[in-house]
Amino acid sequence: MGENLIRKIVRTLRASYINFEIVWRLDALLALLASMRPSPERDHHVLLAATGGGNIGDQAMLESFIQNADGPLTIITSDSNSLAIPEEHANRVAVHEIKRLVSGLPVLRLSDTRRFIKVLRRAKSYSVVGADIMDGVYSPEQSIARISSINCALTMGVNSRILGFSWSPNAVRSAKAGMRRLNNRAQIFARDPESLSRLKADGVTGSQPVSDTVFSFGTLESSPHIDQWVGTQKSKGRKVAIFNASGLISRRIDLSQDYHEIIAFLVASNYRVILLPHVIRPGDDDSEAIRSLSASCRGFGDAIYEVRELLTPGQVKGLVSQVDLVVTGRMHLAVLALTAAVPTITFGTQGKVEGLYKLVNLEKFCISPERHVGKKAIEIIRSLEKEPGIARDSIAKALPGIISSSKHNFVGLS
Repeated sequence: MGENLIRKIVRTLRASYINFEIVWRLDALLALLASMRPSPERDHHVLLAATGGGNIGDQAMLESFIQNADGPLTIITSDSNSLAIPEEHANRVAVHEIKRLVSGLPVLRLSDTRRFIKVLRRAKSYSVVGADIMDGVYSPEQSIARISSINCALTMGVNSRILGFSWSPNAVRSAKAGMRRLNNRAQIFARDPESLSRLKADGVTGSQPVSDTVFSFGTLESSPHIDQWVGTQKSKGRKVAIFNASGLISRRIDLSQDYHEIIAFLVASNYRVILLPHVIRPGDDDSEAIRSLSASCRGFGDAIYEVRELLTPGQVKGLVSQVDLVVTGRMHLAVLALTAAVPTITFGTQGKVEGLYKLVNLEKFCISPERHVGKKAIEIIRSLEKEPGIARDSIAKALPGIISSSKHNFVGLS
């Protein structure tokens, strides 16, 4: 009981406005002192990556940045084993592991903040992967540290930006305060219309509209065994759907019965279904939910194909281009599917997906993960069966503008 209370107090302190002020002021002081010394040649674009480590979306955002930024790149991560640098770019990408830059109490971060500032001395730009980690909803501590790192770069005269991110209507106070301090100093890129309006309402008036960086991801790879299975199903006149069960959602609510209902309806409607994990790592692992769902679907025989390994972003992009429908609880699987103009139903969490679907004028395809969600998903699938081309046409019509908007994340990184 006593240990739990102490942990709760520590978590509360780390998320507090007081902690934000301490982090901001200490980091700013170190950056100010560094800015007084002559800098070496600024020749690297620097990126603070997302957590990575078993998350296809985080890896896709990293690879998209590498593909769209020219010249020498430095990637900062808390764990160098959590990301993979594509072989064709390895000679121009350096990885710096700085464990406590975005976590830990302020005093414990000091030595790692100094290491970060040393990297910034050679930076000609600094970018932060924003995604869903800037508003403090998942981790106030990490949001505070990421925002403060941008202030460090600006203090040292480094052009800085937050790459396309979502902003929750429930953003925490410290994150709001930090973003307001960056307003009109850094480039702040909101990845959907909903997030943009929320940011502006919270006083971040200089924020700009873009779309997610993964819309600019260009790699297409094969998955021979899965591709062969898909080809066999198509040759028999069947349609193919991808179904993802998010471990993040499964931790909050048991939707296994709803998932089973959706898959049963798909199989009865001449679909064959691929069960695809998008995240495999401790904490929010999809594979456990996928295994459980696969076990409940044994009665469907070879109508179900369970993927047990984590694919690369390029393999996912190659796979979604072959299917007829995607149902997912993971936003970046939806992005990769929409890039291929594939109708995609997403179980949206934290208010971060609604804006994505506004971009393609298919708001009804984003549904809340709650009891009886299966009926809503089935209703959407029925509408697709009646008018199969409407959704694809809507996505295809919007895609050129979305991709152009995504490229705006990287303007100036050549």
